[in-house]
Amino acid sequence: MLRIPPAPIGALALLIAYLAVPWGAAPAIAQESADRNGSAAAPQQERGFVMLGVQRVDVGGLNDRLAATGYPAFPSSVITVGGGGMGVHGGFLIGGEGHGLLGPEESTADGAFRTRLGGGYGMFTVGRDLFPGRPGSLYPQVGVGGGAMTLRIDERSTPTFEDLLENPRRSVEISRVSFLLMGALGGDYLLGVGSAGPDGAGVAVGVRVGYMAALGQRSWSSEVGSVAGGPDLSPTGPFIRFQVGAGARP
Repeated sequence: MLRIPPAPIGALALLIAYLAVPWGAAPAIAQESADRNGSAAAPQQERGFVMLGVQRVDVGGLNDRLAATGYPAFPSSVITVGGGGMGVHGGFLIGGEGHGLLGPEESTADGAFRTRLGGGYGMFTVGRDLFPGRPGSLYPQVGVGGGAMTLRIDERSTPTFEDLLENPRRSVEISRVSFLLMGALGGDYLLGVGSAGPDGAGVAVGVRVGYMAALGQRSWSSEVGSVAGGPDLSPTGPFIRFQVGAGARP
């Protein structure tokens, strides 16, 4: 079973996407102004995507600690689901995106406990379109942002009311926030739709490969405060994503 990342991470992704809207709209506003003034403008594009992919995460330190206390290890790959947008002007791509990391759910050998791994992140991105003004694009891209990985442990037994009074903490969720840097190479192609053709609106499809690195990490934390002595863990590693969405060229 996959687990959707916690609400704060989803909120961060939404915030990144919201803040990216003015950047994506800027080229269209500039084009409208240029049209009113009768002046020429550089080719511009706007694109928005939903993305699905796979990312490797370094869970070696976490798995060592889990194994030492009888918990099962997690695999090193997670599914990523997200979206974003960008505006293209003068060959530069400026925007933002957010992704959830859908990790696995595991159970201890005796079935007494269930563990879940998840997370997510949001980023501001800047890239350079190597073929501006064409239906196809190839672009190197960098991004900066933040994210977190979350570990949840649930006791699977059915407690009595008295059990809950004696030990109300039947589950625990801890997370670790990281500051992130991304480097990627992406490519997409704008398919013309209807009478607009290749010079208008269309469906944009593409792929992106890259690597996520951590610039720094905060300590582990839970709902009651900081947690000392935890292993290194952040949403870092190589990834590949497939993307589909909408785009437009003037």
